[in-house]
Amino acid sequence: MSAFAQSKLQGSVEKEKNQPLSQATVLLLNPKDSSLVKGSLTTANGLYAFEKIAPGNYIISATYTGYKQVYSPVVGVSENENKTIDVLSLSEKIGTMETVTVTARKPLFEQKVDRMVINVSNNITSAGSTVLDVLERSPGVTVDRQNNSLAIHGKNGVVVMINGRINYMPISAVVQMLAGMPPIMLKK
Repeated sequence: MSAFAQSKLQGSVEKEKNQPLSQATVLLLNPKDSSLVKGSLTTANGLYAFEKIAPGNYIISATYTGYKQVYSPVVGVSENENKTIDVLSLSEKIGTMETVTVTARKPLFEQKVDRMVINVSNNITSAGSTVLDVLERSPGVTVDRQNNSLAIHGKNGVVVMINGRINYMPISAVVQMLAGMPPIMLKK
């Protein structure tokens, strides 16, 4: 990804009756192999945006518990282009069943009141990468590998919790540790 790419993709996610869907997971995917480029959560108004993306072709996927996953058509983005995508409309999963087996899968991103949780365990998008790679693809997280720093929504002074426990190491040491740590070692 070039340092000067200022392209932006934005859009919205809704459910039935044109109601905005808050906290839906929206993924920016490579159309060749469906690999994750970036992730985002929708706002209270159902809006999402992917900023500073490299020129190229992408697919956007939207999911929410109890709804069918939706994919956009392939979207081409040029350098310095702001593009608005058609609304992604999710419909409820409906079906008849003879037996019920309940399984739960945590979403990749969870926005809590005081923190953002990235659930890396058992997640296919984290296979073959490091924890730092997963953080780079997370919404609002900026990883500066050159200066060994992390920022969330442009704010430094990030506190990193690993599996629910605060890490008291200097952030530069945490970045180096996460750069060499496979995601399979963590839950969140």
